[in-house]
Amino acid sequence: MKMFFLKKILFLLSVINLISEDIFAKNARKKTLGKKSKKKSILKKPEPVRKADPLFHRTFLPIPKEDSEKFETTPVSLAQLAKGRPVLLILWAPWCGPCIGEMPSVQKLYQNRPDLAVVPVSIDGTAESELSLQNINNLPLYYTQNAEEFLQGKNITAVPAALLFDQYGQIVWMVTGKKDWSSDESVKEIFSKLRDKKN
Repeated sequence: MKMFFLKKILFLLSVINLISEDIFAKNARKKTLGKKSKKKSILKKPEPVRKADPLFHRTFLPIPKEDSEKFETTPVSLAQLAKGRPVLLILWAPWCGPCIGEMPSVQKLYQNRPDLAVVPVSIDGTAESELSLQNINNLPLYYTQNAEEFLQGKNITAVPAALLFDQYGQIVWMVTGKKDWSSDESVKEIFSKLRDKKN
């Protein structure tokens, strides 16, 4: 009789042990899954939405070259020309001596830095602006028919002027006055402004 009760007690203890092990294993799995989901949520934090400046999407027109057989009149925007790159918008006018003076350096910057979209836009309002430029053959030129509307909201009172946009279309730097844009100093300044914006 004692042996019967002893076997019964041992059987119950083994059942209790199995149940305890099962409960412990389930709790351990829950904790592990909880940790993994927390890690995943940390890794998959969505990037903040970066809204482009309105100027980035305003349109302007290409200036045809003198020897061009056809005039391209399709409006374009900085967003279209950027192609995922930062953009340096150069504002100029054919009647502006300093603007004409800095244009050769703008062309060199355009040729030497394919990782930067260099976009010269004349605020003169006509397609005759290229007649004032000499030896500028490898730089696409543009003009706006309504400078006031194009530059709405920007405190630009003189040319030459430049606005630097990051790859998201946000303005990170504005500067006025003639510059040698192809100099090492200017190139370093441009990309340092872009790095500062990222940080």
